[in-house]
Amino acid sequence: METMSAETISPQTNDAEANQNSDAETKPQDALAQLAVIERTLRQTFETFRANNQHYEAIAFALRLLQTASDSPVIWMEYGRSLKALGMMDHALFCFKHAASINPNLMLPTLLAGHCLVESVDGFTAATRGYPDKLDVWQTGIDDVFLAEIFNLGLDLYDAGFFEEAIACHLHVLKYRPAVTPSHHVIATALLNLRRYEEAGARLQKWYEQSVESLKLSIWSGQDLEDKTLLVYADHGLGDTLQFYSHLPALADRCKKLYFRVTPSLWRIIGTHPKIELVASDPPGYDYICSLYILPHVGGFKVENVPSHVPFLTHEPEMDAKWAERLPKGGFRIGIAWQGNPSLMDRGRSIPVTKYAPLARIPGVTLISLQMGPGLDQLKSLPEGMEVVTLGPDYNAGPDNVVDTAAVMQNMDLIISTDTSVPHIAGALGLPVWTLLKTMPDWRWLQDREDSPWYPTMRLFRQKTEGDWDEVLDRVIQELMPLVEAKKG
Repeated sequence: METMSAETISPQTNDAEANQNSDAETKPQDALAQLAVIERTLRQTFETFRANNQHYEAIAFALRLLQTASDSPVIWMEYGRSLKALGMMDHALFCFKHAASINPNLMLPTLLAGHCLVESVDGFTAATRGYPDKLDVWQTGIDDVFLAEIFNLGLDLYDAGFFEEAIACHLHVLKYRPAVTPSHHVIATALLNLRRYEEAGARLQKWYEQSVESLKLSIWSGQDLEDKTLLVYADHGLGDTLQFYSHLPALADRCKKLYFRVTPSLWRIIGTHPKIELVASDPPGYDYICSLYILPHVGGFKVENVPSHVPFLTHEPEMDAKWAERLPKGGFRIGIAWQGNPSLMDRGRSIPVTKYAPLARIPGVTLISLQMGPGLDQLKSLPEGMEVVTLGPDYNAGPDNVVDTAAVMQNMDLIISTDTSVPHIAGALGLPVWTLLKTMPDWRWLQDREDSPWYPTMRLFRQKTEGDWDEVLDRVIQELMPLVEAKKG
């Protein structure tokens, strides 16, 4: 065969030049097309192995291929899927991560790695979310169905405590769909759990700005407030509202005036402050606006700067006396709550009320229900020997129901609750409260500590093993017994 050099092609020949340019454009496309055919054939071969449960054969086939094609993400993915089918999760995870490192633009390796991690968590499966086996990995890089799977997997990984992997999933989503605002929020809360507060604050600010972009608001992001009016509004749950309200008094001292937009049902328990005006709707003429939820992160969140003055909520002595008349007299009274809002990331944080049964059997102890809303039905089927006092249909029945809760709490020796609004109320009132937490609780409970910077009178009892509340309650009883005996004495 005759070889060619640059000299054999005349630079004056326009047709030859055109043909050369044409070859340069088409040959890479042809090569990509051929590669796609080869990889599609490989995937079909591995699919046949899986359909016949020939996972060991698939592994052997993959290892042979990798000897000459070690840079193929498809082979690494298929190798990992066969390992995963045999329960070899750590090895499969390595394969998926390696495939992702070869081609970071592919989302399927991230999806497979994420499901591998989630399925390795005892007692947790993403039952309502499955990954799309049949999707063509090369054609779905920006497919909305595929992105939805990545988004949902990121939520599962977050719930299971794999925060770095959850962040990776949602960064993938934002890469192709920058307007998916909730992904910013998931990334921010994952960063908070990783104690990367500065990054989290910036991401929360991005989430907030993107959420309200269409409203054209003048958002407060740390500007000087001297001679300025600020509107802060509560837009999350009761626990969030009460906890982060603690940041408002100091902020109000920096403003000409601070409006706090919050449901009127909380006005009585929030009380009065000379520079804070409570409003139910937006007042006219404010300079800046800010969500209470992101307020602690404006200017940079630091644990050592958390306001720890308690009480920062109020109670009413006449209401305290009213409920005191209806409570059992004498003994050691413990107010309990056990169920959070099922619609608000409730996986693992609530417990059955029957877990409190060992406390009810301690001589001299009376359990009193502080439970609000979901979970009250559990009181209909208590085990023999367990009694929980309820306070009647008018407890928490009015528009200012938190005032009832605060009044009853004033008559307790101790409050014990899972991660619901109840410990926030007790902590903000400066009352003794023990909070029971799952292995990976919300970021605000921090990690590796038994106290809360927001609530000096609170103790935290953390699960040592996921799902094991019995061990937590054993520790509670050990700490409780001296208190009960001291009151008897």
